[in-house]
Amino acid sequence: MFQRWEVVRFRPADAITVVSSYLKTYLITHGLDSDRILVNQNGVDACLTDLPATSGIREQYGIPTDAFVIGYIGGMETFRRLPEVIGYFAQLRRNGNDDLVLLIVGDGEDMSEVKAAINADKDILDGAVKLAGWQENSELPKFLRTFDLAIFPFTNDYCSPLKLFEYLGAGIPTIGPDTSAVREVFENGVHLRMVKQDGSDFVRAILEMKANPHHSAVLGANGRRFVLDKYTWKMNAERTVNYIKSVRNAQ
Repeated sequence: MFQRWEVVRFRPADAITVVSSYLKTYLITHGLDSDRILVNQNGVDACLTDLPATSGIREQYGIPTDAFVIGYIGGMETFRRLPEVIGYFAQLRRNGNDDLVLLIVGDGEDMSEVKAAINADKDILDGAVKLAGWQENSELPKFLRTFDLAIFPFTNDYCSPLKLFEYLGAGIPTIGPDTSAVREVFENGVHLRMVKQDGSDFVRAILEMKANPHHSAVLGANGRRFVLDKYTWKMNAERTVNYIKSVRNAQ
């Protein structure tokens, strides 16, 4: 019912922008004209991509200087599956990777489940998972500077995850979700490492990227060039304006 109402509300529009081809196809199948729909993925605020020389985050959160920091920034909606991520992280620690620290920046409806997952494996996770809560955008470069590996492994198929653009815009080696919306922008093994949505290769991906810092750094550098060349918010706005002009000229 809501989907039908949504399409009805879109129908009077002369131009519609969506963040993935998945969403464009969805609207087309509900009767909207393809020529009125622009796929314009998310982007990055260029000022967030210049990282400070030092951050002080390790000292602030009691993270050892020799720890390998896996970082997540974003909401805690249930489809992000963060409690499951905690379980995979506990598995890594139990298998001898006791130098790993997970730093989570954000909050949301799953926070209580995240805390419960940490508590369920507190024997191995005590002090190894840091919850920083919501932070101002201006503070994010400090956290990004702290990450050795950024993760955003699970999401819905239609999503264009904003944080992937921010991770990569800052040049951070990144693990992202193998979903249609991500594949239409980024190339697996070139810009980032994608993982299956059943979680079967997530742990292996972390270990491989940790074990090969040179390759991980190359991915981060490739991702940074790609995002800053094509996906800043300024470029996103220019695509939108040009699309509106083309629609008006066609009328």
